[in-house]
Amino acid sequence: MTTPKNFYTNIYLRLPAEVIKHIVGKGGQGFVQMSDKLDLDYIWYNQNTNAITLYGECTNLEFAKAQMCEHIEAQVLKHMPSLMLQNKIYNTNPMSEELTNISLRNVIDREHVKHLIGAGGNNFKRVTKATNVYFIWYNEEEHQIKIWGTDQSSMLAVKSLYEIVNSTKEIIERYSDQPAAKKPKIHLNTSNNIDDR
Repeated sequence: MTTPKNFYTNIYLRLPAEVIKHIVGKGGQGFVQMSDKLDLDYIWYNQNTNAITLYGECTNLEFAKAQMCEHIEAQVLKHMPSLMLQNKIYNTNPMSEELTNISLRNVIDREHVKHLIGAGGNNFKRVTKATNVYFIWYNEEEHQIKIWGTDQSSMLAVKSLYEIVNSTKEIIERYSDQPAAKKPKIHLNTSNNIDDR
């Protein structure tokens, strides 16, 4: 099995919202600055699982996680030092992370998967945030989508992805009879399918 070049890692927290807001920063600027500093694609806070998720190259994730933990501890020390003394920063008993595999055989042709993923992975990113899963990846070799998240979040992601597949198929069928020169570019409006956050 091939593995994604970019992946994720979670830092599960036991912190109150008062401290988390300082880690995230105003308008998410704390995450933007840490993403740049740690050479990550982005950082996201998942309220449902109380986890900070780091996204980036697999080879960098463990180092970035250690650095992010140092940053979290510095923010806790600055804004609520009593939590440091009580050792109540990290959740050592988090919700389970499950891997869900979805075969796309007989669902959508390989050549059309790019419309499901979206430009720059936008559809996958939108579904990830809207459903609170941790990561979605298309394994081209196996023609499968892999979803990492809790069971409930993963089921929501599967439903959202199938809605995008159905929209894609409708558009492809509508324009399949036209000559190649007249076929428009396919742009999916997935905002009706998914709650943008």
